[in-house]
Amino acid sequence: MYVNAEKKLSCVLDMEVWGEFNNYLNELSGRGYNAREAMDAVGTIALERGLFDDVFQGIGLNPKWKRFEKIVAGIHMLTAEGAEVKFDDEIVGRRTGRPRQIDVSIRFKQTYYDYLAIIECKDYDSKVPIEKVEAFRTKIEDVGAMKGIMVSPKGFQEGAIKTAEAHNIELFTLTEIKSDWTRTIKADVWELPFPAHIEFDYPFFDATDLSEHEIRMGDLLFYTDQLTPPIPLNQLLREISKWVVSKGIALPCKVEAPYDPPLLTQFPGTTFFTPIYAIIVTFENSKFAFGREIDVPPKLEKYVYSDIAKHRVHEIPAKDLPPID
Repeated sequence: MYVNAEKKLSCVLDMEVWGEFNNYLNELSGRGYNAREAMDAVGTIALERGLFDDVFQGIGLNPKWKRFEKIVAGIHMLTAEGAEVKFDDEIVGRRTGRPRQIDVSIRFKQTYYDYLAIIECKDYDSKVPIEKVEAFRTKIEDVGAMKGIMVSPKGFQEGAIKTAEAHNIELFTLTEIKSDWTRTIKADVWELPFPAHIEFDYPFFDATDLSEHEIRMGDLLFYTDQLTPPIPLNQLLREISKWVVSKGIALPCKVEAPYDPPLLTQFPGTTFFTPIYAIIVTFENSKFAFGREIDVPPKLEKYVYSDIAKHRVHEIPAKDLPPID
């Protein structure tokens, strides 16, 4: 996958890889997952592992590390209690005189005084080392923040923790809590039009009573001309049923399908072909249920925001987190 000149997502098709990918999708389909559920699962894994971060960033989507920062910002916005929380802020350093990027800033007033706290997010796959804490200490001093907070999903090295304690920097971990794999019965219910009664519009003729003969849908054939293969009745009914569904017609209903030129068919007990001007079908509503047992993958339930030094744990339901633009 790559970003083209128009900043749109494109891909180079490798048939071997594409074939293997389709095999996985077919396997999921065989286990009861529909195409959307399978693709959502693939997309979730790609996002969580940051597999396409560079590509996503090229088309304006958030890479994994930026999503982590937005979650931290959302947690503090949820519990701001009058403070101003800003994501991806910029503050000019007092000593350096240059803009300093701040992942999350928190400003609030108390009596006559203004306070500033800044948060640094480190979405690393391992514990944050001491040099990152020392660099953050320099940033805190430069922007004049009263408090500095660092957040990491994997925690901090021992030296980093001691350095943070010495400079009054609070350290937090942020983890996602997901549900377990669960097994459930997935039922798909389809409401389809069922042909309860079928009539034919054809010329009257004096012949054997058709009611004496059993007519099966697959045996009654209709011809449009001498060269075209015949069409069985069940195929015609299928096409009429599709039309009823596409038009959203309420059931039960009676539908007349005209044919011009007429179709030709040979009824049982006759030796000649009869023209059929129309088929009149009365449809009733029939429900078909298909059930199968599937494993439902884990879903994000909540975030756990933990203070390393004070051992305070805060749980935030994922559904409560505000969106961050």
